[in-house]
Amino acid sequence: MSGVSSIDMEEHTLSSFAHYSLDISTLVYRNSLIIRAFAFFGRISVILYDYLPDSQISTDELLFQSFMLTLSTYLLLLGLRPFLATPPDFNVLRLYVQEFKSTGIPLRDLNFLYRTAATYTKLRCGEVLMVDGQELDTLYFVASGSVVFLKEGRAVGKMDTRSTNRLVGELGFQSRLHNGGVRSSRRAAAAADVVAGVKGAELWAIDGQKLRRLMKQNEEINRSVNQVLANAMHTKLLFMLEKQ
Repeated sequence: MSGVSSIDMEEHTLSSFAHYSLDISTLVYRNSLIIRAFAFFGRISVILYDYLPDSQISTDELLFQSFMLTLSTYLLLLGLRPFLATPPDFNVLRLYVQEFKSTGIPLRDLNFLYRTAATYTKLRCGEVLMVDGQELDTLYFVASGSVVFLKEGRAVGKMDTRSTNRLVGELGFQSRLHNGGVRSSRRAAAAADVVAGVKGAELWAIDGQKLRRLMKQNEEINRSVNQVLANAMHTKLLFMLEKQ
């Protein structure tokens, strides 16, 4: 009796998982890679569900399910290829968790953005990142350490890993983003000197021209970058209101 109950339980579990993986998951998840992974494991569950009761499976069913499993495997590997070819390093994973995960962008797209448009920059204490009035077409993200904003030699602000907004140069980037890459006003220039803090700074330096090109080509990257920029502007606006 216990053996029959065990088999019934296994059949029910496999049937439920296959139904969720092949049908319901497509309604729950938007990420194509997750859907492909569910389809792959769902096909394996279907084969096991057909095989378990009497330890055999019809030839027609085996051929059909084998074909569908092969197709699922191919699509899954196709989705994993960019990720496996250039696995994300710690800096990409950290930025994904801290800043981009909430936007819904797939990790593979952020990794592609990093490999295509960004460089990792390290500054020593007091080293200059940009000077007041410098024309900008680079978006910086503070990954470690801190940067200090100076006006006429006096510190007027600081940004570190605890800051809600860790973007530097977003005003200049947005100005060019909405004007086809052309500087439209002083907003495209730095409004203060920016130097590395006491313990130095590590930053992502994202090339503005390359990022705009990626945003045109990839809708998920476009949506996520715009959301991060909007969050940064919201934080900066709140800060300015609190100062008044």
